[in-house]
Amino acid sequence: MPKAIDLKGKVFDRWTVKSLSDKRASGGSLKWICVCECGTEKAVKSSDLIRGASRSCGCLQMEALGKRLKHGHNVGGHSPTYTTWHDMKRRCTDPNHVSHKRYYDKDITVCDKWLDFGGFLEDMGERPEGKTLDRIDNDGNYELSNCRWATPKEQANNMSRNRYLEYEGERLTISQWADRMGLPYGTLITRVRRGWSTERALITK
Repeated sequence: MPKAIDLKGKVFDRWTVKSLSDKRASGGSLKWICVCECGTEKAVKSSDLIRGASRSCGCLQMEALGKRLKHGHNVGGHSPTYTTWHDMKRRCTDPNHVSHKRYYDKDITVCDKWLDFGGFLEDMGERPEGKTLDRIDNDGNYELSNCRWATPKEQANNMSRNRYLEYEGERLTISQWADRMGLPYGTLITRVRRGWSTERALITK
């Protein structure tokens, strides 16, 4: 097993690493006791320090918040685009987030440019009505090359737990095949679960 990198005394943005914590993150990852420039002390996961996912105790974000007002996304409450950005960051950096097992624990990260709302807005633009942020590769990170604005149906078809069927050289999810063949989704999934062949399940009316 490779030896853990000693981070004691190192500086990561506003964090200065003080000592190794006796507590570990989910999955056994090391945590380090860090002191922020503002004086706040907190245990931070090694990978969050190294990859820049945690840059301060939160004071850096609060200062940046004032700058983000120029975008008009904090006037009268957070805009849908700002809320999407904020939730994206929390999922990847907060071990207490309700979805931490699918993001934080799997080391899904946010690219450096998107750690700032202005960078995210520049790349993705305003969130279109009826769409949310979707990762094209569910095992990939949040970055321009791997993200799009998608409808709930498009996102459902892109979920990692989807089951795919191959027929006549084409590979689609069961939901996509149901739409293509004009079949109720419930009917098609029931046929598949009963062991029907793909051809029989798709062409039987």
